[in-house]
Amino acid sequence: MKKKQFKTLYPRNIETANGHTLEYCGIRCSMEVLGGKWKLLIIAELFKSLKRYSELKRAIPEISEKMLISSLQELEHHNIVVRKPDRQSTSEEIFAWVEGNNFVLSITAKRFWANFR
Repeated sequence: MKKKQFKTLYPRNIETANGHTLEYCGIRCSMEVLGGKWKLLIIAELFKSLKRYSELKRAIPEISEKMLISSLQELEHHNIVVRKPDRQSTSEEIFAWVEGNNFVLSITAKRFWANFR
């Protein structure tokens, strides 16, 4: 089975419509990896605990199955989420965030800001 290819813009420079070149930018990179409507919600759920696909779907009922699968695949591709075999069930897998990633501080800061604004 062929692995899905993900479009990525970093760390290349980006040519804009008016001919200007945008240099590599950490904010642009993080928005590409974590941007979108669902990825931060998925990561926030995985911060709470390991979850099966069905548990993520229940925790975020507004997300479509296609979007959940796609978002999980992208997060897995960028080494933010890892898929592990479930020890309790041979047919299911669980998802977890990859410990030791630097993005944890960023998300913690966003949660703090959202709770106290």
